[in-house]
Amino acid sequence: MKTYVDLIFAADGMNPAVVVDRLRSVAQITQLVGEHDLVFHWNTVEDFRSRVTAVHSALAGTGISYRLHTDVERSLLASGVGEWTPLSRGGGTATPTNPPLGPSRGGEERIP
Repeated sequence: MKTYVDLIFAADGMNPAVVVDRLRSVAQITQLVGEHDLVFHWNTVEDFRSRVTAVHSALAGTGISYRLHTDVERSLLASGVGEWTPLSRGGGTATPTNPPLGPSRGGEERIP
């Protein structure tokens, strides 16, 4: 699956080029040009959590905010991943009609 990372820089924060280089090396993220700033690929919930932790750690103290966006419908349809009980609406399995909640869905973040 793909998760996109969007960065929000502050004028008094760290140099954006330095931060992007840090993310690329520490979190193994690919820089994009377009709608999103960076992307990382993952296959398991453990891999996702590891990458998110690396992103968060790399950005700590930089004055930079970030937003994550995973294209759930396409990812679930393409890969057949299903067991996302902690993330799905009302429990059960995440599917294209019952996707996980997150900031991009307008719901509360429910990652344990």
